[in-house]
Amino acid sequence: MRRGRPDPYLARAGHGRAAALARPPTLRYREAGMTPDRTRVLNVLHLPNFIRLYWRLLRDRRVSVWPKALLVGALAYVVMPFDLVPDVIPFVGEVDDVVIFLAAARWFLAWCPPAVVREHAAAIDGRRQAAWQ
Repeated sequence: MRRGRPDPYLARAGHGRAAALARPPTLRYREAGMTPDRTRVLNVLHLPNFIRLYWRLLRDRRVSVWPKALLVGALAYVVMPFDLVPDVIPFVGEVDDVVIFLAAARWFLAWCPPAVVREHAAAIDGRRQAAWQ
């Protein structure tokens, strides 16, 4: 946080749990005292929830067509046999597909309306918590 200026994440989300969820995940994990290795494990464990979130946002009419086109285009790039870097080049050929898909997935969430993302994330979290009770 900069001196003299309010935290933009707190100003956007209010206070409390919503404010904590609005902060970047790495900041939340760091505040909780978690190591980078543990955060990677948690991200892998949350992969089904991320897939549900992306699917729900793709179907939501409040999300613009441009973020949807970006994500679908990245998926098409990964599936198509034509690449910027051929897959026959060891390691680099596969990594470019992963990097493009992860960048598109990150931009997709960034370009979706934050209120819609929070709404769907809360619904998925509520469903997960109900399953554990």
